[in-house]
Amino acid sequence: MSDDSNSSVCKNIKETEDLIKNVLMRIECIEKELRTTHLVDDEREKLEKELADVKKIVIDNEQKLKGLHSKNRQSFMIAVLIMFVGFLLFGLYSMNENRSSN
Repeated sequence: MSDDSNSSVCKNIKETEDLIKNVLMRIECIEKELRTTHLVDDEREKLEKELADVKKIVIDNEQKLKGLHSKNRQSFMIAVLIMFVGFLLFGLYSMNENRSSN
């Protein structure tokens, strides 16, 4: 995988984490507002609907974040595998050269 795709995955992870953080802060504000007893029924229903919608956004973004972490892990494993194969080939080449020179 190229550095651009890996950096975009990292960028997407950071953006998703920031979005989740902001939405969680909004959830706290809504819940705090719902705890007040001075709300009209219409306002309370509106806030409860918004709270449900915001919680759904958090769940969706947490699933997206899990997928991004998985993709990032796969990219890392491919890079490690390529490095391992490179070192293995270099080692085999070095052993072959040592035999040839003796």
